[in-house]
Amino acid sequence: QASGAAGSTARNPGEVFGAWVRAFSITTTLAYIAFTLAKLIGVGINEVVTKTLYTQKLDPRWTDLEFSTVSGLYATGPIIVGAVLGGFLADRFGRRWILTIGFGGYGLVAIVFAACPGLWSERWFATSYVMSSETLNAVGSVGFLSMAMRISWTKAAATVFTTYLTLSNVSHVVGNLLAGPVLRMFIYPAYGESAEMVSYELTFWFVGLVTLSPLLLLILVRPEEVDRARDAEMLTKP
Repeated sequence: QASGAAGSTARNPGEVFGAWVRAFSITTTLAYIAFTLAKLIGVGINEVVTKTLYTQKLDPRWTDLEFSTVSGLYATGPIIVGAVLGGFLADRFGRRWILTIGFGGYGLVAIVFAACPGLWSERWFATSYVMSSETLNAVGSVGFLSMAMRISWTKAAATVFTTYLTLSNVSHVVGNLLAGPVLRMFIYPAYGESAEMVSYELTFWFVGLVTLSPLLLLILVRPEEVDRARDAEMLTKP
């Protein structure tokens, strides 16, 4: 009897695939896919470039232990607070707003850091940048997950949600891979001995802009469109 019950709940793979395709047939989900593929490119670049800058280029240089302590220990508390607060604010003011605060703030902080290279060697400034960027990324991630759950629909909703998570990881990895090429792209021999540091400065500007730009796609993300599509699907069922 147990075997029969389990067999009765099995779903046709073709049906699941059809539902998955249908889930991405509306503007909202397509726009969110594009946003997902772009949102963490700047974060991925920033992770690699920041550690390299701090531990190899700053004067005085940070040790690997010092960098890990700030990013992995000191930032833990703010990250937890940011994640919890982000979830509360997402429920109160909306997911799109929290996404904008998190990733928009991340981009703006990178731009501020890029605009103040004279303060990079100041421990308080460098520490603040690492902790604030980690915290804002956590806030944005909460908003991202909340929105992804909200707009996952059809019978393949779980697969749709997993698709968003997978593509988010792809975005992150792409950012990591682009860190080196972006740094080299901004090296201008005309700056002489300071060319390398200028390339770091321009890379942080790039991180800020490439993180802010995808937020424009959120204008096209309308959860109510998903609700209408779901309602229409229910009406057409026999």
